[in-house]
Amino acid sequence: MTTISKVAERAGVSRTTVSHVLNHADRVSPHLRERVMQAVAELGYFPNLQAQSLRTGRTNMVAMLIPDIRNPFYPELVKTVQTDSEAVGLDTLIFNTDVPGGHSRSTSTNTFGKFATSGSMA
Repeated sequence: MTTISKVAERAGVSRTTVSHVLNHADRVSPHLRERVMQAVAELGYFPNLQAQSLRTGRTNMVAMLIPDIRNPFYPELVKTVQTDSEAVGLDTLIFNTDVPGGHSRSTSTNTFGKFATSGSMA
């Protein structure tokens, strides 16, 4: 996995400069920004979401508990929630709570309780 340190080394800049390019582009000259972005592209760098959530205290995930995904109402609801969530930078975790041999509502609640979600819907 490519790290911010490897990007910095490739671009010949500090880790702080890479961070500024990725998070506060206005703080960096266009020349440096271009150099860093070229290194990002060459190395295939993408942010580590777990590290970001530790730093920010946010996961950008929303959990949904669906009682029966086979009910024709719920797939459209899930699709809408996923689309709207993605538009504002959130990911969606979906738990189907009423399937034979599957997760019960309490099991699903306990499972998604282990995830640090930014919100939940039931």
